[in-house]
Amino acid sequence: MTTTLRRLEYKHENVVMPWLSAWQLASGHAHGKMWAHLASNEIEEIPGTKTATGAQYVMTINFGMLAVVLYEGVQLLEVAASRYLKLAQGPQ
Repeated sequence: MTTTLRRLEYKHENVVMPWLSAWQLASGHAHGKMWAHLASNEIEEIPGTKTATGAQYVMTINFGMLAVVLYEGVQLLEVAASRYLKLAQGPQ
C-alpha cells in the first residue's frame, strides 16, 4: 500500500494530509495503536489525578481530524473510480 499511495500522490489535489499519512493514521486506529490515538484524539487531564509520576486522562475523538481523514479517503476513492472508468472503456 505504501508504494501504491506514494505513486498516486501526484494526482492528489486539495491536499490537507498526504494519502499515505491518512492511510497510516486510519490503519493505526484500526489496529489499536496507541501512537495513532495520541496523535489524533483530544486528551484532557482529569482534575485532581496528577501525581509526581503522572496523571489520568480522558481521551475523546477529535472530529476535525476525523473529517480530514474522511476527506482524504473520499479524494482517493474519486481518483480510483476515475482510473477504473478509464480502464473499463478499453483502448482508444
